[in-house]
Order: sequence, then C-alpha cells, then structure tokens
Amino acid sequence: MIGRVLLDGQSLSAIPVTDILILAINSAVYFALGYGCFKLLEGVARDKGLLGHY
Repeated sequence: MIGRVLLDGQSLSAIPVTDILILAINSAVYFALGYGCFKLLEGVARDKGLLGHY
C-alpha cells in the first residue's frame, strides 16, 4: 500500500477504503495487544519489586 503511494505516485485517495480499514483494524489490534502485554508485565515487575531502582 505504501509502495503504491510512494513509488507509483498514486494519491492517498486512490487507496481502497477496505485497505485502509484493514490497516486501521490491524494497527488497533497490535496496539491493544502490546499495551496489554506491557501492563501485565509491568504488574509482574512491580510485584517482584524490580522497578524500585529507577
């Protein structure tokens, strides 16, 4: 998708709406998974007292 815009000179409006929706959903899922893992492991580190040094 980015290659078509950058290399082929297409405009952003030429990208199909379904591609943009897939990209947005994919980004939201990865963000939620990353945030959830971070909060989970932050709690584990906090319980073990590993964050007191910083």
